[in-house]
Amino acid sequence: MLRFERWEDRTHMNFDSVREGVWVPETPHAPQRRPRSEIDALKALQCFRNASRSARWTRLLARLGAPKRTLADLDDIARNETLTGSVSRGLQIVAVKAIRGSSGRSTDFDADFHPLNENTRDRWLNIATATIRGDPLPPISLVQIGDQYYVQDGNHRVSVYRAVGQEFVDAEIVEWQLAAPPPERETARASRPTGLRRLVPDR
Repeated sequence: MLRFERWEDRTHMNFDSVREGVWVPETPHAPQRRPRSEIDALKALQCFRNASRSARWTRLLARLGAPKRTLADLDDIARNETLTGSVSRGLQIVAVKAIRGSSGRSTDFDADFHPLNENTRDRWLNIATATIRGDPLPPISLVQIGDQYYVQDGNHRVSVYRAVGQEFVDAEIVEWQLAAPPPERETARASRPTGLRRLVPDR
């Protein structure tokens, strides 16, 4: 005859063994761990959601009167300025925050490279998952004008790097040399109203 000291001990009992007259307690099943690849994909998805949420907040604030955070467009510079030459600077390490614009992608990313459209989602997530996993990615291509950089190839990578907090990136650099603006244009720029009210009255 079988005897059980506590009722709760029967919760893990092997009842097939009991029918045979032998009590063999069962080991509780350990919770299954998610594969590393699934964890990385979930982290990437969370990064995308956070970046998209930041973009929505920025657009909402702009509707309420805050300055628009539009990504600077390299194509506008090419149309409005005179390019006198370009020099390849080769592969360099660039601070991600120094990348201030792109070529024709101002409708896909805001000034902080937050994604604006769902059509960037799949590619964004693939790059984010690879970045979180530590996979090597090719260098991005940048145009340097002064101390600022504009993306020619690698917009999604820059967006991901900003989202995950990466501070530096490998980049192939081409520096554009622009003609100095004529004196009258420079004077016109300096004389434009700033929109700021005077805080000290005229005396």
